[in-house]
Amino acid sequence: MGYSAADVRTGVSTKIPTKPGQQVDHRLELQTLADSMSALNIRKNSATYKDLKKIANDKSNLRAVSKRENGRTGQRVKATRSGKISNPGSRAVNKQLQGIKSIEKDWDLAPATRKVINHSKGVLKKQGRKARR
Repeated sequence: MGYSAADVRTGVSTKIPTKPGQQVDHRLELQTLADSMSALNIRKNSATYKDLKKIANDKSNLRAVSKRENGRTGQRVKATRSGKISNPGSRAVNKQLQGIKSIEKDWDLAPATRKVINHSKGVLKKQGRKARR
């Protein structure tokens, strides 16, 4: 099954405070997580799927950023996903790796959930190496 960000997203726009001109951003991008869920064949509505959806939309994985930055990061992640570019840039990679650190610190991850998070981390580290070249 191929997941999209919409399969993981829940309403987050009011979960953390924002200032005018800001949006709520997922530290670990949902597109990255969805790709890992697809690669590992996570079944929809399984316990792992539900855990990942809950974790991805929790306050610990959210931050307030400018609309411009949020849009730019989303477009770069989308272009990487489609193969148009090889990586979303070091800033987007590092932001997501920081998100994973927060998730690992704040959550007691079940083994199958940790496997998906580790897959995402591996993909991001590979992209980070390409961004540094």
